[in-house]
Amino acid sequence: GERQKSEVKEIAYSFSQIKKKVENDVDFEIIAALCRELLRVITGLTGRDIDRQVTDAIFKSFCIGK
Repeated sequence: GERQKSEVKEIAYSFSQIKKKVENDVDFEIIAALCRELLRVITGLTGRDIDRQVTDAIFKSFCIGK
């Protein structure tokens, strides 16, 4: 429906913003916050919660806090 279409557009926009920030060497804390928001939107779209281990694996590759 329309809600899902809107959420998919938001997801696509979020991915593009995250990609730009990575390419411009923006602080990974900011990128991590954007990723968390993206995961929230994806969770809303799918109706499924994303396992903590999955998010830990994603953020581990960013070396957040190091």
